[in-house]
Amino acid sequence: MARVGASGGIIEARIDSPEGKLIGQSAMVEVKNPSFPASLPAADTKKTDAPKPKPAQAPAFDFNAMIRRMSQQISLKIEPTEGIHDLYFVFKNPKAETNQILMQVVNIQFKN
Repeated sequence: MARVGASGGIIEARIDSPEGKLIGQSAMVEVKNPSFPASLPAADTKKTDAPKPKPAQAPAFDFNAMIRRMSQQISLKIEPTEGIHDLYFVFKNPKAETNQILMQVVNIQFKN
C-alpha cells in the first residue's frame, strides 16, 4: 500500500540474512498519490425564512476501498532453492532520505 510521504523503491528477496543470497527482485515500485473523494458542497449561508432542508450526511468512509485504491500488487520471481532457509524482504531506495518510509506492506502471498 502506498503511504503519504513514502518514496517507493525496490524489493529484494534474500535468504538467510538481509545481506544473504539474492533470489528475487522487483522492478522499481512507484508510490501512487492517494485520491480521496471530493468533499461535500459548502453550506448555504444565505438567510431566508424558508425552512432549511436537512444537511446532507457524509457517506460512510470505506477504509477497505481506500486501501484497494492506493495498493499495488508487486510480483517477484523467486529463484528455486534447496533446503530450509529464512526469507528476508529488503526494501531499498538510494534516493530516499534517511529514515524516510519507502513503502508499506499490507499482505504477502506465496504462489507456486
